[in-house]
Amino acid sequence: MTKMMHQLLLVSGLQIFTGKVPAAYANQKEFFFTSIQNISESLIDLKKETLKDACERFGKKLDEGKATDMAIAEYCCLYRIPLKEEDTLTPFSLLHVDVVITASYRLLSNVRRAMGA
Repeated sequence: MTKMMHQLLLVSGLQIFTGKVPAAYANQKEFFFTSIQNISESLIDLKKETLKDACERFGKKLDEGKATDMAIAEYCCLYRIPLKEEDTLTPFSLLHVDVVITASYRLLSNVRRAMGA
């Protein structure tokens, strides 16, 4: 799939997640976990495509001799390829993870409040 298709799947997943719970789900919990899983898969696929594009652009600059030391440092910081399985987050992505965690806690507390827990 193309990067645009991954973006569309991610946006579609987010729209479904923010809407009403479809009747096909047994309960709100099943809907929540299934939606989060679908969104995360779309986000992972989009990240892979973005990284692939960045690698291709960077490789082209290297081949043309146009990559500066600063460009190399920025690339390594933002788009580095993990060398081991547990090394998966870049400094750039940590901010986004914090935002998602905060939003999830707010959502969870709102759901609990709405359910009277």
